[in-house]
Amino acid sequence: MITIRIHYVGGPLDGQTASAQGWNEERTGAYQIVDGWHGERADYEPDPEGDPTRWFYRGPVSD
Repeated sequence: MITIRIHYVGGPLDGQTASAQGWNEERTGAYQIVDGWHGERADYEPDPEGDPTRWFYRGPVSD
């Protein structure tokens, strides 16, 4: 299993880092829980043509 360190860019988690376990080239991002957000999550995705460890905020997503 591959684990990488990701860096959030923009949005509510800007500047934070996290571990992404089970990494593979097909991983497209994640919906992250954000303290204080009720019924929504923050959508983060890696830049498809850039560094796979930098995940950019794409907006809120309703649960």
